[in-house]
Amino acid sequence: MKMAMTMTREKSLKIFTLTGIYLITVFCFTLISALPGVGSELPRKLSEPESLSRTLLEKYGSVRDYTAVMLKQERIDGALNDVETIELKFRKPGDIYMKWVGEPNKGQELIYRAGRNGNKIIAHRGGFWSFLSGKMEPLGSMAMKNQHHPVMMAGVGPTTKAVLKDLKKGVKNDDISSRYMGVVDLGGEKAYQIETLFPNPVKEASFTHIAKDGETLWDLAGLYDIAMYSIYLLNKDIDPSDELDAGTEVIIPEYYCTKSNVYISTETMMIVKIESYDQYGDLYEMYHYKDIRLNVGLSDMDFDTKNPAYEF
Repeated sequence: MKMAMTMTREKSLKIFTLTGIYLITVFCFTLISALPGVGSELPRKLSEPESLSRTLLEKYGSVRDYTAVMLKQERIDGALNDVETIELKFRKPGDIYMKWVGEPNKGQELIYRAGRNGNKIIAHRGGFWSFLSGKMEPLGSMAMKNQHHPVMMAGVGPTTKAVLKDLKKGVKNDDISSRYMGVVDLGGEKAYQIETLFPNPVKEASFTHIAKDGETLWDLAGLYDIAMYSIYLLNKDIDPSDELDAGTEVIIPEYYCTKSNVYISTETMMIVKIESYDQYGDLYEMYHYKDIRLNVGLSDMDFDTKNPAYEF
């Protein structure tokens, strides 16, 4: 059973770490399909599918690494947490460094390198206990406490996955509506804003999965290519790490959220901000990547606990 569960979770990780190029391709054609009648309001590079696809693919394909300031806000158990400010370094294919530079969690650091360090997170808290660091399973209860997504989902590409997948599904099902909201100012950066409305998972868009013995919510997330936390939101009596008994009924949402706002930088043509709303119409999560610097030449030392600028 443990071997089967390990194989299933490895499959789940592969699904969660789809390449950014795939995500961009989905977004190109989904965005255009979901925005009938607004082409005249959009710049030419956004209104023509082939031009949009070429522009985004060429831009993302040339990105080897980047640094950014990540603003993160998530709703946990009904309460919207304070905005976290995080310095982020990312290098393809899956090297991540994060440092919390403001409250909450100021001084906290983590490093994750896909396939390295036993495929574990190395992290330490801020403040008095900053000298104590340890390793954690990315999907373990400690790493996932009060988090919507595992660390491998951090970054410009993976952050957009759920919304982009739902856009594609919604266009196919013809049950979503999208509109171009114009160019907005994101604190000094101009961005195109796209608003999309999805069916409510509680009232209109969910189905029931009958669990097999030993399955977890993480397994179901991988099986249906849905973010685990969106499943947990509809099944709060189930702990994500619990192994389910055969026959347990689990509600699976068709879509990740009921409304999303996607912001595309007018300068870099990268998705720099996403806002998602839950079935009650409340802000569910927000991720904003500011001050993005592309291809800065990050090295192995940027993802090493021995970096003298770090406090591991």
